[in-house]
Amino acid sequence: MKLDNKLINGEVINAHCLSCNRSTNQFIRAKFAPESQAEYELYKYNEYCIVECLGCNNISFIHVSWNDDEESKDENGDSIKIMSHFVEDERWLEDYQFLNEEELNELPAMIYDMYEELQGALQREMRVLAGVGMRMLIEAVCLNRKIEGKILQHQIESLLSFGLISKNDFEVLDELRKIGNNSAHKIKAPSDSVLEAALEAVNHLVRTIYVVPKRTRRLKGKSNK
Repeated sequence: MKLDNKLINGEVINAHCLSCNRSTNQFIRAKFAPESQAEYELYKYNEYCIVECLGCNNISFIHVSWNDDEESKDENGDSIKIMSHFVEDERWLEDYQFLNEEELNELPAMIYDMYEELQGALQREMRVLAGVGMRMLIEAVCLNRKIEGKILQHQIESLLSFGLISKNDFEVLDELRKIGNNSAHKIKAPSDSVLEAALEAVNHLVRTIYVVPKRTRRLKGKSNK
């Protein structure tokens, strides 16, 4: 990512947030710039920064590099700076597709908190906890929507009978229930591929029950004005 302005401690910049998955305003908490470098890097410069997203408060580390030769300058004669993120493990960034910030803001507080805990477990590769989190999130949705049933299986059946989910959704959620049971009672960690598919199902569930209906109501409200 190109960065035009010089990074200064305490400055707010616009940069991509790995958590929000979009460009956000970020506060530079700290910056380190090496004072010396190898002879073969005479015209190359590096800066390392700790930044905090002002939207979600996610902390990340970025590396800014640029060359001081004429070929690496823009039309104003300023050096073109390239910014890249440091992450402990980029695998989850590629495999797991989480709800974006706008979608998360459509969720009730309880569901929002549960989803964030699930996201944290997946990001930290806590697969057993993630499996349990999948089940708990479904239970939280049923509790929030006042779905009756002594066991989760019956609650999922009620979601189907009330028309809140499709037949295909029902089958997927029932599998998620089993994944959660194995994680909780057998301490069995789901595979990465299973968790990836399960997250897609969870995303679809909360979008269907919360995100889409809210946005539809807003659109109808605007059209009636």
